[in-house]
Amino acid sequence: MKNRKIRVVSPSSPCDLKKIVKSKEFVENMGFDVELSENIGAKKRYLAGSDEERLKDLVTALKDKSVDILWMSRGGYGSARLLEKLNNIDAVSSKMLIGYSDSTALFCWAIKKKNLKILYAPSFSELCDKRNYDVNSLLNSIYEKPLRIKCKGPSKKNKEIKIVGGCLSILASLMGTPHFPEIEGKYLLFEDINEPMYKLDRMFMQLKLGGIFQKAEGVILGSFSNIEGGNYRSIVSLLRDFMGNEKPLIINSKIGHCPGKITLPFNVSAEWDGEKLCFFS
Repeated sequence: MKNRKIRVVSPSSPCDLKKIVKSKEFVENMGFDVELSENIGAKKRYLAGSDEERLKDLVTALKDKSVDILWMSRGGYGSARLLEKLNNIDAVSSKMLIGYSDSTALFCWAIKKKNLKILYAPSFSELCDKRNYDVNSLLNSIYEKPLRIKCKGPSKKNKEIKIVGGCLSILASLMGTPHFPEIEGKYLLFEDINEPMYKLDRMFMQLKLGGIFQKAEGVILGSFSNIEGGNYRSIVSLLRDFMGNEKPLIINSKIGHCPGKITLPFNVSAEWDGEKLCFFS
């Protein structure tokens, strides 16, 4: 099996270069080839460089046929600022995009426009510390091997599940724009961090008013960390207020902003067997 070539890009907030260097060494020791984008260390206010710098690195990697994986250095904010300029970009269909959090905006573009392979998975800067993520689900997903993720959910089985979504606050910010993902017949993942309950209420209400819960086949609830005024059980109850009790809800609190995060492939066929989400090669 040839080594996968990774290009690390920073479309969002500035990354910690010390962590990037440590992660690069760790990943190279696993057999991957790793390149850092030209502007990986750039900074402009709260962004990883200007829009032009971040877009250039992203487009260069998308068009480079030698690159197999685009790995986001971190989340934060900034990916949505690039969406309008990405619409006319031709990408190689076999590429894989990896990240989470603010990368949700890019993933919405990738799913809707280019059908790229997407993993909702740890940012590159987190890889130097294996406490941040589940290694097996990450590697199985990269190499497209069978993957089974234990969850709580309905006893009724479903042989055809496709998942889109990501960070709730990013998804809510894209409502009413051309960049919100197509969700008819799909399961929508929600996860987030540092949001008080009333803001979660407001975002869920926005999605309900936009008809999202009516269109989606079901919901996957991931991690919700550091939630002011509530706990995980209260978030489940709040979500049910908006989506009702008829549609399936699958729960795994290790998807998203949390230690030991599990990798979740997007927009590929999976099965729900009553206990696990099952992805096959």
